[in-house]
Amino acid sequence: MGENRVKQGLRKKYYREERLSMELVSKIKEKLKKLYVLNTANNSKVNDNLMKILCDKELLFTAYEKLKGNRGSMTPGTLEETADALDVKRIENISEQLKKGIFKWTDIRRKMIPKPGRKKERPLGIPNFNDRIVQESLRIVLNIIYEPIFQKKEMNHGFRPKRSTLTAVLKLQRESKEMTSALEGDIKGAYDNVNHKKLIKILEKKISDKKFLKLIYQGLKQNILFKGKRKVNLVGTPQGGIVSPILFNIYMHEFDDHITDKLTELADEINTREKRTNTGKLTKEARRYTSRIEKAKKKINSLKTLKKKSEENVNEIKRLTNRMRDSKKQVLKITSMKANSKTIRFAYSRYADDFVIMTNATIIKLEKVKEYVTKWLNDELCLILDQEKTLMIDLNKSKAKYLGFTMFRKKKELLEK
Repeated sequence: MGENRVKQGLRKKYYREERLSMELVSKIKEKLKKLYVLNTANNSKVNDNLMKILCDKELLFTAYEKLKGNRGSMTPGTLEETADALDVKRIENISEQLKKGIFKWTDIRRKMIPKPGRKKERPLGIPNFNDRIVQESLRIVLNIIYEPIFQKKEMNHGFRPKRSTLTAVLKLQRESKEMTSALEGDIKGAYDNVNHKKLIKILEKKISDKKFLKLIYQGLKQNILFKGKRKVNLVGTPQGGIVSPILFNIYMHEFDDHITDKLTELADEINTREKRTNTGKLTKEARRYTSRIEKAKKKINSLKTLKKKSEENVNEIKRLTNRMRDSKKQVLKITSMKANSKTIRFAYSRYADDFVIMTNATIIKLEKVKEYVTKWLNDELCLILDQEKTLMIDLNKSKAKYLGFTMFRKKKELLEK
């Protein structure tokens, strides 16, 4: 009997704590919602007091709840700790350590895994579970701050909510009508060469909380343990790290933002210098000839319906037919003369470290874009564009590839998987 009472008491305590935790979770959700609204209203907003949000036990608990459902939650890092059971003290300890600024990142276990469909292998970092909880909490906060910025231009579709390879390709398809050439970008070891100091400088544009930034910087410097050897991580965002994808997106957003502005500027410059006009509509002269053709057609049809075809009517039909033929030649001549005056446009899309630039400009102009991209990536982000793997494609002659899709031109632009 006494045992049953104890069980009932424990059950009541459990439900009371569960209800309280749900209420608190809703409070942290309200804080995050407010942060999102403020950053959506003002993309230039600089955020402070983020450590207060990060230390919140309910945010850490939410991060734990999400992680424990992951397939790799039971895979240990360099320590024998997994998500097998929730220890309340574990969350409280992490929260206290973050508040006091004494949280220590532990070594990351690295292993090599095969690339999908290839014989080559790629490195995968496996953080310890406590580190994963903090990383997931960081990811939540960073996503709240940066998603409104990513949404502004929608250039990047990797590792974002409701975005995928399909949304990346569909957007490119919509924006690349009548485009004749493509630049397939390939960055050498993009993740492994992210410059930590430059990344922090980029983060400082939106975040002024020094403790928050210090925690991220220390996380980037985590030691890598591979085959029993410890290596200091001087550059790069470890693949496998929960917060790595969004940090890489923030880093590459500098390129997204700059290159799209530069391509717009370049298109405007070419169009102004070469006096290019959009030939989607016929010119006044071409419209005059088109009108003449339509009138001739109507008159010919009218004359053909007459029962009696006099010699005069037959001659009139011949005259109108010749006039119609001459008018068609003039329209073709005008449109062909204007074909090289079409407005120059560019389209850009990125998914993770894969990007494509498409244009209706010549390959020679796109070559200059490639040179500019190569220099800018190297100077500003310390990234190297692989000159051999970065391809220039004439879509009239060859096919371009992007995220498993093939892009080419026939009578109409087609995009098929």
